[in-house]
Amino acid sequence: MSQPMISKPLFALLLLSAVLSVIALLTPPQDGSDSHSDDDLLADFSAKKTKQPTDVALTTASTVDWQRHLSEFKTIKPKPDISAIAVKPIFTPPIPVFSQPVITPTTPTETRAVAPNVPFSYLGRLIGADKTTVFLSVNDENMAVNIGDVLDKVWKVESISETAVNFRYLPSNSPQQLVISEP
Repeated sequence: MSQPMISKPLFALLLLSAVLSVIALLTPPQDGSDSHSDDDLLADFSAKKTKQPTDVALTTASTVDWQRHLSEFKTIKPKPDISAIAVKPIFTPPIPVFSQPVITPTTPTETRAVAPNVPFSYLGRLIGADKTTVFLSVNDENMAVNIGDVLDKVWKVESISETAVNFRYLPSNSPQQLVISEP
């Protein structure tokens, strides 16, 4: 691919005009007059475009004004302090209302063991004049029990009737019943 080439004299002319433009823009203004307006600059530009003769003093004044305008853009102006300006918000969100959660004091509940099924099997009974004795079996062990006896340190015999033996499971203090069936 070939790149477009420009002649050396044209390149020199473009370089010279660029350098002169930069110098003209960077030199500080020498005249402090503010009598030049945008309309004057536009008239000066249109006169140059139509190649009408212009006054040298007018051309110099327009260059000076352009430099003055450029220097105004170069100076950093401090930002205005807007903290003193009261700004009314367009929308004010509602303030949420939070209430404290209601905490009811609780007493620690005792962890009670759930009463298992009665592990005893009924073998028979002996009815005496003042008390009844019941014969039970657990894990191939036979025993004779009366009202008030404690078995395996957790089962208390509370009552004996003709149809059932009532126990209390001591860890949970819950009642259990063993139904008696006579053959």
